[in-house]
Amino acid sequence: SDSFARGWGCASCACSRKSCRARSPVEVMSPIWIALCTLGEALGIGIVATVYAALDRGVLHWVEIWVLAAGAAEGVCLGAAQAVFLRKAAFSPLAWIALTVLAAATGYGLSLVGGAGTASSASAEEPSLPLLLILGAAMGLAMGALLGLPQWVGARKQIAPIPWIAANALGWAPAMAVIMLAATSVEREWPLGMVALVGAGAGAAAGLFVGAATSFALPRLHGAAPRYETTGRSGTS
Repeated sequence: SDSFARGWGCASCACSRKSCRARSPVEVMSPIWIALCTLGEALGIGIVATVYAALDRGVLHWVEIWVLAAGAAEGVCLGAAQAVFLRKAAFSPLAWIALTVLAAATGYGLSLVGGAGTASSASAEEPSLPLLLILGAAMGLAMGALLGLPQWVGARKQIAPIPWIAANALGWAPAMAVIMLAATSVEREWPLGMVALVGAGAGAAAGLFVGAATSFALPRLHGAAPRYETTGRSGTS
């Protein structure tokens, strides 16, 4: 129907462009966006995995500081990678990166409240595989919403809130499950370089999920300028 095509073609705006109505969900997906999310998460989780392994082995101290720093580093990697794509739609790259860093660091800070990443959590009995995946998916839903909300605040003229936050939550659910599965596969005697590679691989898979899910919330970025600004008054081009 026209409303379905319009919704996919222009997210939250009431754009009546033929080009908008002609877009399909498959056309909305951007391979470039997905690739950038994959790259950003590969770098970010590679750093996180290395920091967590170094903390677990006593190479690094001051757990709280390093966990927050790891979260901030992942936010920089993901935010900067996404900003490469978003800059063509009049986004502020620095603001986008800063908000992504804030959200990521907040999420990692909340993980400290539950004991994740600490020596006590590392020595605790590991849950079964099904439970691990369920816990990872549940955590991803929460973390994805936490990440999507401030990003939307910084780009609310270009991105609709519900699709963007929901897409992040849905993308991060399998992403976090993959990350947690990879984390449990790491052996304590592995060199940090190998841990980083495993983390990067898990991060790439996570970024693929996140990029694919959130690409559907970015249809208005396919073009020379954000359609919100060009069609908000008259609804015509």
